[in-house]
Amino acid sequence: MFTFSFASEKVGMFKEEWELWTEPLVLNRLPILELCGISTEEDKLTKAREQFWDQFDTDFMAVDALENVEGMVDVVRTPLKAPKNYLDPETFKEAFELRNRDMGVYFTQPTMDACYELLGDIATIWKRQEREDLDDVFTWGITLVEIEHLILKIKNPYTQISLTNSYVQILAGAKKVPVERAHSFGVFTQVLND
Repeated sequence: MFTFSFASEKVGMFKEEWELWTEPLVLNRLPILELCGISTEEDKLTKAREQFWDQFDTDFMAVDALENVEGMVDVVRTPLKAPKNYLDPETFKEAFELRNRDMGVYFTQPTMDACYELLGDIATIWKRQEREDLDDVFTWGITLVEIEHLILKIKNPYTQISLTNSYVQILAGAKKVPVERAHSFGVFTQVLND
């Protein structure tokens, strides 16, 4: 066994390979001799490097978190409110009485049914007249005035009169205070129950 030593002014790892040739030649070739050495010196930047990596990790986390939050804010949206189902009598009642308040009308189930039936008739006539679905150009906002305006857009005067008569019947029925909501209903109910 041989001991080798070396010195270097450069820090690093060094490797050399030596092949020994002999004279006379030997029958079995000798293995290649590998010499490895590491030259070190005191690392004066250990603390500075640790501080750098600690600060880097902190800054990187903050920047990464900020980018993630900004990315999410760009993508996440407030969910859209589901459209109200005006085929539900309670929902229809609330909207119908609020939006037609100036006309002094009241909700009843027959009034709701008659409004939808009249709109169905108008939609059928509209499709024949305009060659397009009424739903493509009109969304009912639950006001009686909208139905009135639609009727005025019907071109056939006889059909317009027929639809107007249906509309007037709906309006007349809607202006009547429903029995259960009349002031006297509560009084009579109380008298009958006593």
